[in-house]
Amino acid sequence: MTSSMAPGHEEDLAAVWITTLHRHGVIHQARSEGEGWVIQLTAQAGAMSLPTASSVLELVAHLQHLRHPRRCGPHAPS
Repeated sequence: MTSSMAPGHEEDLAAVWITTLHRHGVIHQARSEGEGWVIQLTAQAGAMSLPTASSVLELVAHLQHLRHPRRCGPHAPS
């Protein structure tokens, strides 16, 4: 996914996602640090480092999968 992105585009996309997740309450707090981000999911949770824009996009992909899992396995509709 990221290999076809223009330089700088991945960082911009990661910043947009961090802002969106914060606005929707998924992330309690976030700050940019170096090439990545440090996030806190709840006020009580410890900080989590996402060292690169790519790691932010990987987190987003995992969150999307949790929200919309593929329909497979024993409970999949026929």
